[in-house]
Amino acid sequence: MTPFFKVWFCSILFLGSTRSWSELQGKSQQLVRYMDIHGLAASDRDWFLAIVDLQLPRNLSAEDLKHLRDRILATRIFSYADAQIDGDRVRITVEEKWTFIPVARGKVGGGTPLLVLGAYESHFLGKQMTLGAEMRRYGGSSPGFSAFTQLPHLLGRHTLLGLEVSRLHRVREFYNDRREYVGDLNSDEENFQVIYLAPLSLSNPRLRLGLDLRNRNLNVRFQNGNSQSLSDLEKYNERYSILPTLEYDDIVADNLKYEGVRSVNKFGVLFGGERILYPVLNLELFYYRNFFENYNLSWHGFLGASDGRSLQAQYFLGGFDSIRGIPDGAVRGSKATYSNFEFLHLFFKDHYVWLQSALFCDIGAASQEWHTLGGAKRTSLGAGLRLAIPQIYRLVFRFDYAWNLETGSQGASMGISQFFQPYTPSFSP
Repeated sequence: MTPFFKVWFCSILFLGSTRSWSELQGKSQQLVRYMDIHGLAASDRDWFLAIVDLQLPRNLSAEDLKHLRDRILATRIFSYADAQIDGDRVRITVEEKWTFIPVARGKVGGGTPLLVLGAYESHFLGKQMTLGAEMRRYGGSSPGFSAFTQLPHLLGRHTLLGLEVSRLHRVREFYNDRREYVGDLNSDEENFQVIYLAPLSLSNPRLRLGLDLRNRNLNVRFQNGNSQSLSDLEKYNERYSILPTLEYDDIVADNLKYEGVRSVNKFGVLFGGERILYPVLNLELFYYRNFFENYNLSWHGFLGASDGRSLQAQYFLGGFDSIRGIPDGAVRGSKATYSNFEFLHLFFKDHYVWLQSALFCDIGAASQEWHTLGGAKRTSLGAGLRLAIPQIYRLVFRFDYAWNLETGSQGASMGISQFFQPYTPSFSP
């Protein structure tokens, strides 16, 4: 494991250093005494001034104006932002997105169908606060619900407080350790999750430390078959987790185009079952590189590990959220790793519609033991299309088709949002 951690953290330092280098470059400056703001409608002015974080009078360079636009777009509340110097004034012009979003979406292909109905507001009171609720139905199971909120800056500058409560009923195909389908696994889940993050230093808010607390109670039952492997999942119910979290976030989001790196690293304990404590490790890294204006290279990596034996300790790969082209949960285990690579091309850009093509590769594996991880590897190749409406917060329609190289399986999937993205309104995909 040592080489992996070296590569992981060296990658974070290297990828995150690119902007710091540009900040050191000397640029011509101009004295600015006043600020004009145009385009604010729903946004609270004091909140916007805190985001801008510009104390006047001061000297500003072209590089300062670029960083100012980046900070505004990073809120993901605005579809457009510009900052120009006019004499002794800096003129900031923005265009707000529609941030109250009715939700009517679904996922088909690659696993159990999912239907979601609900709504959320991502700019509550004009202060970037998210409030939302959804009804979710997996396949033919009973409908469940999820309610969530994210409250940035509530407990301090650059802080984040998030809460999510859900009661879900899920059915998924179940596979034994030989990757053979043996029946359907049904689960009733009650979930309560709290996340808090605060910057280690106000001079560098990109690095935040916090805590992820979760109570996830699961009742499972097996139908349409008989599986010896299910006995542990029914016996143990490790419902509590405490995960100290370290986040590094240096991403600029401009609708479909992302630039930068974000890393979310959690190490803690899972408990509540027969054994007192099980260690848990979750490392996640997002990297985006924009080039030639309309091309985007995206990479996502995940490593998760636990010695727990409950359903809460299992990672299910496949379906919609990890490895396309194989059924949801076709590969599972308490140790898992996967990566997603996408080469994206923004080939049509209108004021109201953006179209983006995608070529992708997904690779990953999951198992109960480290030494058997290689035998569970799955690799998929595919292509897709994304359709975005920039004026509406997070509205991206996604269509993907994938082929798995090991098993020959293939399938199409449809959904809302990019296949992997660094930010979501709720903690659950």
